[in-house]
Amino acid sequence: MEELTATDRRYWAPDPELVGKACKMAAGLVVDLGAGDVPLPVDGCQNVGWGWDGTDISRDRLPFDDQEVDFLYCRHTLEDLLDPSHTLREIARVAKAGWIETPSVACELARRIDGGLQPWRGYQHHRSFFWSDGDTLVTTPKYAILDYLDLSHLPIAESLQEQRSWNFVHVFQGPLKWKQLRHEVDMHIATGDYIDIVIDAFNAHTSQTQRPDSTA
Repeated sequence: MEELTATDRRYWAPDPELVGKACKMAAGLVVDLGAGDVPLPVDGCQNVGWGWDGTDISRDRLPFDDQEVDFLYCRHTLEDLLDPSHTLREIARVAKAGWIETPSVACELARRIDGGLQPWRGYQHHRSFFWSDGDTLVTTPKYAILDYLDLSHLPIAESLQEQRSWNFVHVFQGPLKWKQLRHEVDMHIATGDYIDIVIDAFNAHTSQTQRPDSTA
């Protein structure tokens, strides 16, 4: 089933279990990139972007030297950017290790998940979705055709019955490895490549969240 019902529970707030795991990993120079109203509750953590220090994280060079940051935390930020590639390059440049968290692929594929229970897929203000391929963070834009794909064979709504399935986490040690899949560069929407990528992304995240030792 592709859509949640009015009676399905929704998990929009930070997951306390995930926040606790991130706090335990945070040490040394800790940076919360795009902290918003719910910064990482770690003493001495530096909050960058989203009005904290004037840094435009989608355009500016982050105010740190290469590999200066010991642990970088970026929760529910990258999906809001028009193009996260600059920010991902900067994360890879400055951070020795870190934690990237976004809504799960299942969230971005589910209908009636957004506030107001509108029938479109995912959150209206999100531009990309993310998943892991081994130790590499993968992202692709939420192209308009996403709303018209037939994904009725995927257990999207069923996979979102527990809070742990609402968030995707990519933990990295060493410089961040990432890749962005784009139309006419890495795929061609008209030939069906995009739906294959979407299905593979959903299956990858579902497999991860079903593992007992999974971070997410």
